[in-house]
This record gives sequence, C-alpha cells and structure tokens, in this order.
Amino acid sequence: MKKTLIFTSRDTNAAFQLLPIINKIISDNYLKVYVVASNSAARIFKKANIDIIPFSGCVESSCVLYDYAFKESDAESNRLFKEGADIIKKLKPDIIFSGHSSMGFGVDEILLYLAKKNKKHIKTYLFQDFWGAFNSIEKKYAETIFVIDEIAEKMSIKKTNSNIHIVGSPKYQDMMNNYQQIDRESARKKIGANKETVIVTLFAQSLSIEGILYSYRCFFGAIASLKDSNILLIIKVHPDKSEKKDFIELAKEYGINPLVFQRRDINLKLYTASDLLFTCTSLSGMDHAYLSSGAKEPIGCVIYLAIGNQFTGYLKAVCGFAEHPMVEKGIGYLARDKSDILNYIKNVKNSGIINNYYINAKMLKSENTIEKIVDIIYKENC
Repeated sequence: MKKTLIFTSRDTNAAFQLLPIINKIISDNYLKVYVVASNSAARIFKKANIDIIPFSGCVESSCVLYDYAFKESDAESNRLFKEGADIIKKLKPDIIFSGHSSMGFGVDEILLYLAKKNKKHIKTYLFQDFWGAFNSIEKKYAETIFVIDEIAEKMSIKKTNSNIHIVGSPKYQDMMNNYQQIDRESARKKIGANKETVIVTLFAQSLSIEGILYSYRCFFGAIASLKDSNILLIIKVHPDKSEKKDFIELAKEYGINPLVFQRRDINLKLYTASDLLFTCTSLSGMDHAYLSSGAKEPIGCVIYLAIGNQFTGYLKAVCGFAEHPMVEKGIGYLARDKSDILNYIKNVKNSGIINNYYINAKMLKSENTIEKIVDIIYKENC
C-alpha cells in the first residue's frame, strides 16, 4: 500500500524549489501525493498544472524567521490551525514535505507543527532555500532538512537537531537543464539602452523589513548624486507585494524617474541586460549567479546592500549573518554605505568586478539535486 505524502508551500521561491521534486515523485508513482498550497505558491502550482488543495492564507509578520508561540486567544491563528488539523485528519499523511516560507506563518509551519504533535509518527521534511532559515511554531522543526550548501549546513546545525543534508538547489538544476540563453545585446536594446548605458537594477524587497528603508534611501541618494545621463535605473518590485507606488514615490523624493516593473516574467531579461543588480537579501541574487554560471558571456554582477546598524543588526539576529553568504562565496559584492554604491557604479566598466564575478559564478553547480532528495525520501518511506 502506498504511503501518503503531502507537499506544502505558500512562498514563491519555495514553490519553484518544490515543483521539480513534486513532478518527479508524481511521475515515479511510488507515493500518493497531495499538494496543499496558498498565496503565490498556489498560483505557481496551478500554472504548472499541479492539482492543489487550497489553504486559506497566512499570518503576516515582518520577521523572516518567525518562531511563533501559539496563543489560544488569537482567532485567526485558531482558524488556520483548525484548517490544518482538518487536512491531516482527512488525508492521513505518512509524510509531510514543506518549502521554506518567509514573513510570518501559514500552511508550512502549521502542518509541520501538527505533524510533530500527532500521535501517529508522521515523517517531516523541509527544503530550506535560504541559508540557515526555517520558520517554526514553538520550535517544531522538520526531522530532515535539505540545504543548499555548506554555509547553510553550518548555520542550521546551530539552531536544530534535525538531520541536515546538503543537496544543492532543485530549482537551479531544473532551470539550468531548461536554460535558453537570452542575447544580452537584444535584451538591452528592448529596454532602451545602448553600449554606453549603465543599467542599474534594484530588486526591491518589502519596506516592512526592519531597517531596510535606510538602505534604499542611501541607494537612491547615490543615484541622484551622479547626475549621469548614461545611467538607466530600473526598479523591480516584489510581485507579491503591493508596494509599486511606494517605490515610485520614494524615487521621486530624490528627483528620480526610474523604469518600474512588478511582473515576475521580466526577471530573466533584467538579469541578462543589467550591468549592476542591487538587492538586500533577495534570492534574485542567487538566480543571477546561477544564470551567470551557464551564460556564454558575463551578464553583470550583484551588489548586496547592508547599510545601517538597524538593518545589519536585523540580518545578524534574524538571518544569522551580517555578510551575505554569496559575498562569502565571492559571487557578489557588499555595499555598506553610499560611497560604496557610488564606487561600484562609477567604476563598473573598468574595475573588473563583472569579470571576477563571472569567473567565480562558473564554480556554482547544482547537479543531481532532485535525485538526491527523492532517493532519501524513497529510502526512508518506500
């Protein structure tokens, strides 16, 4: 008799990480599979023709790693917990596999928590797509956590007694298997740039993240001080946040009129066309690095903004690092103040930072990741 596996997801990147694993396990047909999803993950699975059981939502929080303490007086939490309990009662899972989620808690955290509290032993797995990060309710972590690299392994071991497996990234294995090179020159022309144009793209994250606004103000202040007609500024707003107007208004405060995009399908063109891609902690940086590893020529580089004591303190307390792990790998650069931002932009054409980034990105690999994960699941459950 087949065992029952429930995949859960509510986060965009988590859904893309789980998608090739779900497809592989459904295709193999060794386990009975259900997918319970909410928010952007539900939309991604539906677009990929994956049948889902919808979960009604999540409780938002400004904290990426949010160890929630359940309060019986919280009506919204009680409603979501009841919904999760009904799903477990109906589907009777033997296994739950969750994607890592950010900002608050929802289907992933609730089903993992309920599985750990269940009298029946339900095996629990988590794919962690961001170094050392995993949400929990009352520290009920998954028994087995799949991580992307050695840095993530070290950070995770400090926080949990779970079984940790370094596997790489299923999303990037799937992406590189299907990667069609976009021509950089044509991508730049479509945006309105010539050979002399320096395309600077900000992949923005939620303004609710503690201290992040100061990094953005330093960034816009640096751009405004350049007064350079050869700079084309693009802002890519997070597709799941309703903050497009906020960023337009913020740019206007500095006399800047950038191109602003929000739809997800523009990302690949922006990665390919940009000279400098700025972000704080967005996984767009990792996307760009892996695309660079498979590109025929350099396609720009990533600068991570870590400005101000409030934001860097938040990174250390919540994410577990003050310097971004991609910088530690040599596949990205750090901007600690406005002058760093200015130096990167002014010297991008002749400093060698793009070529060095490209050379280091070539070392990235994510081979047999899907197979590694699936083999562990089958070995323990089939």
